[in-house]
This record gives sequence, C-alpha cells and structure tokens, in this order.
Amino acid sequence: MGGLRYITGFEDRPPVRTGISIGDSIAALWGVIGALMALRHREVNQGKGQIVDVALYEAVFAMMESMVPEFDVMGFVRERTGNIMPGITPSSIHTCSDGKAVQIGANGDAIFQRFMRAIGREDLADDPALADNAGRDTRRDELYALIDRWAASHPQDEVLKVWSRPKSRPAKSTPPPTCSPTRSTWPARCSSTPPCPMANPSKCRHRTQALRHPRQRRMDRASAG
Repeated sequence: MGGLRYITGFEDRPPVRTGISIGDSIAALWGVIGALMALRHREVNQGKGQIVDVALYEAVFAMMESMVPEFDVMGFVRERTGNIMPGITPSSIHTCSDGKAVQIGANGDAIFQRFMRAIGREDLADDPALADNAGRDTRRDELYALIDRWAASHPQDEVLKVWSRPKSRPAKSTPPPTCSPTRSTWPARCSSTPPCPMANPSKCRHRTQALRHPRQRRMDRASAG
C-alpha cells in the first residue's frame, strides 16, 4: 500500500518484495522519532503528553521520494525499472567474469569522467553530450551495454582495483552476514576461562584486540575515558 513493492522489480515482470521486512524497520524509526518529539513536547509544555500513531504503509509511503509531486504536477506514475534509476546514469549492478556482482554508481559528472578514463574510454569522458546526467540518460542503453561488457571481461577483484581512487569506488554485492563492519565483535559471550565477569562484551579485555574493528576500538576507548 505504500508503493515500494509496485516500483521494485523489472518492467516485464510482476512486482517483487524487498528481501527484508523493511516496512517494519522504517515504521520503528518513525516511532522512535515520534517518541523523542513527544518527550520534548512534554518538557516544553509542563508534562502534557502526546499520542504517537505510526502506520506501516505511511512509513513506507514517506520514503517514496518525488513520486507524489511527479504524479500531482505532471501526471507521471513511476514504474519498475530493474536495477537502474532513470535520470541517474550510470548507476546499476553489473556481473563480473567470475559471476560476482558489483554496484557501480558513476552518475556524478566528475566521477563519470574518471570512470571512463579508468576503463580506457577517454572519448566518452570528454564527450560534451555526456557531461551531465541529462545527456547521459538519453544514451543510457549505450552506456550500460558498455559497462556490462567491461565488467563481464574482468573478475570482481580487478574491477574493484580500477576504482581504487577516493570518491570513485563501486560496492561489492555482499551477503549481509559478511558485510557488517563489526562482525568480529558479535560473539554473545566471552570465551575466556574462567568466564569474564564483564556484563558488556564490548568492554571485555580477554578478547583479541587485533580482531576488533577500528571503529569499535575507538568506541571502547571513548567509553573507558
């Protein structure tokens, strides 16, 4: 009912759902925001409370970007477009020669030029017709076919190396359990003998610091200080 499923998938196939219960998660965030606002309202208005009412479909609908003004002003109904977003080109998922996938978003003007030069297409990098999104989008079939062919001729590791410069990196298509930045800090209890008395595993001194993510170590130092 919020519209997300309608626009998710490919134009020649039925709509598909996202891989997670995203409506529940988004509604929970709106609920937290509402609760914080209600607490602030109570502080300002001498203890008067508020009711926080959040619906799943409303939470999802709030994420639909410009779909409402597009329809209200221009009568345009957004449809399914697969892995691309019309008007933002190039930005899609591509399959490498080893069967692994990468998400390449080179839709920024400067990033697009760097990408074209990195793959040996200086002619496209310097093409004035491709200097902005509008021009690139009119030739998106050409550009996506080119990037598909390039990615398909290299394994994922080589594709990522091409994008080694700052502000020019693609993203691997990675299963959720392997992409968490703090996955090495997940064990529910300390494995030391005897068991560590610390109630908070993140502060356990028995665990190997070398396995801990740098961000987690900074958080530990901040909480200890």
